[in-house]
Amino acid sequence: VGVAAAGQAPGGKHPAAQYNMFEIGGERGHWRLSLTRRGLTGPAMPPSDLQSMDLDVPADGRQLVRS
Repeated sequence: VGVAAAGQAPGGKHPAAQYNMFEIGGERGHWRLSLTRRGLTGPAMPPSDLQSMDLDVPADGRQLVRS
């Protein structure tokens, strides 16, 4: 899962710096995986949530994404 480079500032010609946080929870046979993309939204602003989604991987190995 790619994100904008950490050295990119807000307002430039490329997207501002971002990073992904994954949360894994659940129990055997019932796992949950969620993704939160965080990044800069303006000069001198702390990182904030840009997007959140639940990621599901069924037992048969196919990957499904829900936003």
